[in-house]
Formats: sequence, structure tokens, C-alpha cells
Amino acid sequence: MKKIFFCVLLFSFSMLAKAQSDSTWKFKKLNSVNIELLGPAILYSVNYERIILNAKRFKTIGNIGVSYFPYSKLDKGASFQTPIYLAELFSISKKKYVELGVGNKFMFAKNELYNIPFFRIGIRHQNPDGKFYFKIAIIPTVERGELAIMTPDGKPAYVYSYFPWVGFTFGYAF
Repeated sequence: MKKIFFCVLLFSFSMLAKAQSDSTWKFKKLNSVNIELLGPAILYSVNYERIILNAKRFKTIGNIGVSYFPYSKLDKGASFQTPIYLAELFSISKKKYVELGVGNKFMFAKNELYNIPFFRIGIRHQNPDGKFYFKIAIIPTVERGELAIMTPDGKPAYVYSYFPWVGFTFGYAF
């Protein structure tokens, strides 16, 4: 009877054991810096990224970046841009993630502040305990531009433009 009780007890505790822990899917390094080419800041941006929620299959990230363009002959001025976004990472495998996010780009040019919203849909490749990662994303952006004509009530007319950018990001996690 003691042997049967011992075997049943041993078997019941073995049901709680796992071959792998959930922590192998979580990122070990929660901060990163990256360079994004052709992203929401059009040409380039240098970004800081922080993983806010680090679960097994879902991760929430926050990103803030800066970009500066010196004098441009087209618009006769420099521009300073700051893209900010939140995104959710969904695990496809241990190293591949789908990224869905929403953000806003603040652009200061010609002594005016522009507010440009954007979305982000992409793929991220990163080892959970690795330092380097790569992302590719489609970044649909809608910008409002002022036309040179006025409406009948004397207000400026606006036109909305759609820009489907493709951004490439190379990052270092620490």
C-alpha cells in the first residue's frame, strides 16, 4: 500500500513539471537603441526602445526617436522630427515576431509644428537572449497638406496624402 501511495504521489507531482520554462521566450534585455531607415521620419531616425510588458507570447514596446534634416532647397528650411509609437509584438516562433503599432510623428519645420499619425505593421527577428535585432515594417502615413487656394469662406483648403513607407531597423539591446 505504501508503494502504491508513493507512486501516486510521485506521479501527481510529475504533472506539475515542465520541460521548458516560460522565461525562455521572454527577452532578457529590455532596453535597446536602433537606427531606422526609411521609417516614419522619412529618411532616418535614431530611436530608444523599451519593452514595457514582457510576456511569453505578447510583448508591448514603446519607442521614441529623433531625426534632424539640415537645410533643404525644396522647403528652404531645416526640420526636426520625433516619431513616438507603441506596438504589440506577437510571437510566431521563439525568434520571430509580428509587430502591430500606432504612433505619432511630431515635425518642426518652417517655424511650425506638424502632427502626423502613422501605423506600423512589420516583422521582427530577435533571439530572446540576443543583443542584435532586425525589423522590417510597412508604415502607412496620412499627411495633411495646405493647398494654395482658399475655400469660399476664406479658409485655406487642405489635401490629405497617403504614404506607404517601408522601414528597416537595426538595433542593439542592452
